Amino acid sequence: MLEQLQTSIPKQHFVTWFSNSGILNYDNGVLEVGVPSDFIREWICKQYMTKITEIAHAIFPELSEVKISVHESLTHPESIHAISFQEL
Repeated sequence: MLEQLQTSIPKQHFVTWFSNSGILNYDNGVLEVGVPSDFIREWICKQYMTKITEIAHAIFPELSEVKISVHESLTHPESIHAISFQEL
């Protein structure tokens, strides 16, 4: 998933908005993406939600929803078990 997203946006944008983000859960067609702050969540929702949903739907055909959730611990990603975009 990371590679598709990374190739579709400028590198600096990717580093700025997605470096501390990760997939927290996928269950019953709902993909939960964690980000470290409300500001980042709002920006990603406004600027990248369509692209994230397109890419996720290609990976998870039964996808029904993408949720972007704030998890402040993602400021230090080693402190939470999240699946990074790199693992997909």
